[in-house]
Amino acid sequence: MKKILSLLLITVISLLPIHTVCAYEGYTVMREPIYNMADSFYSNVTKVSKNSLWGICDTNGYPITGYNWEAMGEIVDKYIPAKYDGLWGYISYEGDVLIPYQFQKAENFSDDLARVMTAEGKYAYINRSGEIAFISPFDYSFTPGDGAVCGVQGGLYGYCDTTGSIIIHPQFDMGFDFHEGFAAVKFGEKWGYITTYGAYQVKPTYKFAGDFKDGYAVCALDSGYGIIDTTGKRTSAFTFDYIGEPDDKGRFPAKANGKSGYINAQGKWLMQTDYDFCYTFTDGVARVFKDNLWGYINEQGDEIVTPVFADCGEYRNGRAFYSMDGYTYGFLTLEVTKSEEPVEVPVVTPSNPAAGNDKPSTPEPTDTKDESVGTYEEIIDVADIESIPTIPGAEKCISMRIGSPYALKQATAKRLTAAPALINGVTMVPLRDVVEYMGGTITWDASTKRISISLNRKRISLTIGSKISFVNGVAATVSSAPELIDGITMIPLRSVASSLGCEIEWIPETQNIYIHY
Repeated sequence: MKKILSLLLITVISLLPIHTVCAYEGYTVMREPIYNMADSFYSNVTKVSKNSLWGICDTNGYPITGYNWEAMGEIVDKYIPAKYDGLWGYISYEGDVLIPYQFQKAENFSDDLARVMTAEGKYAYINRSGEIAFISPFDYSFTPGDGAVCGVQGGLYGYCDTTGSIIIHPQFDMGFDFHEGFAAVKFGEKWGYITTYGAYQVKPTYKFAGDFKDGYAVCALDSGYGIIDTTGKRTSAFTFDYIGEPDDKGRFPAKANGKSGYINAQGKWLMQTDYDFCYTFTDGVARVFKDNLWGYINEQGDEIVTPVFADCGEYRNGRAFYSMDGYTYGFLTLEVTKSEEPVEVPVVTPSNPAAGNDKPSTPEPTDTKDESVGTYEEIIDVADIESIPTIPGAEKCISMRIGSPYALKQATAKRLTAAPALINGVTMVPLRDVVEYMGGTITWDASTKRISISLNRKRISLTIGSKISFVNGVAATVSSAPELIDGITMIPLRSVASSLGCEIEWIPETQNIYIHY
């Protein structure tokens, strides 16, 4: 009998799935690339996609649920927005329904409220019981932040509270959510900051104004990017080509004069590197970009993984997604060595008379331009936002606007990685955002820098830097070569859309673009 039990035990063990990992220099593969799309681990689980359907996987990249959902929001807490059979609801980590599928659109919870679109097409805000807390008083509104909701009425931006009562009447040309008691707003051609009472804390002065975090915000003048505090005082020089979002230790990714790295709120370099771009630290690790490939560094600037990936995600909870070809995705863990705080590198930051002075909290605009910063105007920047695009009237239509970082589809918004831009008279748009928003697929060959796009049973092949394309195998030309700008692939919209069987409608008065697909 013991011999029979032993044989049965060996048989059962042999039938169990074996979890194998592959170690490479600096990283270990937890799950080989098998998914069409993947996301970062904002919690203990994340979402993955196969064959245009989404499911939930564990930290090793193995499915917890089936691939049952047509779309899914980021997994930041146990209430996960998910779309099933054409309607949105909320599910748990295990895929159980927490709030029934009943909405045209649903987003993540913030301040214990979540924005949804009702069956009647109204923007509403629900609590975690699924009950409607209030209906938005605006035509279009955004995620709650600091007890207020930004909305658009008649093309102007204003704010309501979390009961739906308007607290700041629509009057701005553009507005962002409140962060740390202040919201960036655009009036005319300049950006400033208001309080929850609608009074200016910082008068409209800047070409761009970002959200406050830990008392500081990134802004831009014609001379470049810089940093201000909540009083409006400029704490750094405004001569940087780029400044990104700071991490929890106050390190801002930045670029100036061909060097990228990290600065503090006073604009002093903490670290300089030879990478094309550095990004925000998460869990002691930062993504870096060089020669069209991605890698990782630690807090000391030591290279954990040489840039070898076509795509990779933020390192969170000990995991990150990665792709070698830009088409299939897996998960990895990094060999991160904990070490002392970074040593400040004594690099002199270019001087600026506005930095560190005692000017009032509402500095006046300046028309001075630093001609030494030659790359500033070449960077696509949300500073050029005019307003949100017009809501498309057709079902299979995407609406975008030159300079706006948003795309709309069926009255729902998607924030783009880069705003559409007119470059040498050609409208260029971010490849992945636009194609995947239309339901298309993308393949990237890092060795040849070739892009393959599939949509509407058509396939177009493009190469970075080349005007030659192939449409279903037949050679053609595009109006402008695809470009990599700040690590984002930008493509000529009209040429590519036409090749994919889409129609473009251009409204010159508002610079609005409609893509009918």
